[in-house]
Amino acid sequence: MIALEMNEYKYELGEAAVANMSFEDGSRCLELFESKTVVQPSLFKLIDEEGSIRGNDENLLRKFHQFYLEQNKNPHYKKASKFNSPQFKIWHYAGDVIYDIDGFTEKNKD
Repeated sequence: MIALEMNEYKYELGEAAVANMSFEDGSRCLELFESKTVVQPSLFKLIDEEGSIRGNDENLLRKFHQFYLEQNKNPHYKKASKFNSPQFKIWHYAGDVIYDIDGFTEKNKD
């Protein structure tokens, strides 16, 4: 979105008007939520799958770590701590946000 707006500003205001503006590309972060590939399914898809097989939060967190830390290494997904906590961290425009996995599969059944 921001890239499209920057192009519009360049067109309307000229190259010099936007020369000092910069922004972080959030496409890799969006992949965590919107990916439709089998190789790297979205967080939402994994939550839905875990709920449909009567899974649990621990298995869901294990899948998150497997897909986003081990296999595809998305830089926006991190473990919340060095210890085995039931949490994960997503880095986006607002900084690091820690999510507690407890209740994810149950709440998704609604």
